[in-house]
Amino acid sequence: MPTLQEQIAAAEKARLDLITGQAATEMRQGDESLKFQPADLAALDRHIEDLKARAGHSRRRAIGVFFR
Repeated sequence: MPTLQEQIAAAEKARLDLITGQAATEMRQGDESLKFQPADLAALDRHIEDLKARAGHSRRRAIGVFFR
């Protein structure tokens, strides 16, 4: 089974292919598969964010204020 990093890279490549019109309609990794249509860019983005969260690469971070 591919590592999370490999899954993230494959999903990001699929996103780029979708945006540039070179998209496959199915992405398969191990036992998992994700089918999408060009209109499902948001679903692919959610999938990428989910993989990144599982790998500890969340884009969302708390904003902190520091006082001296």
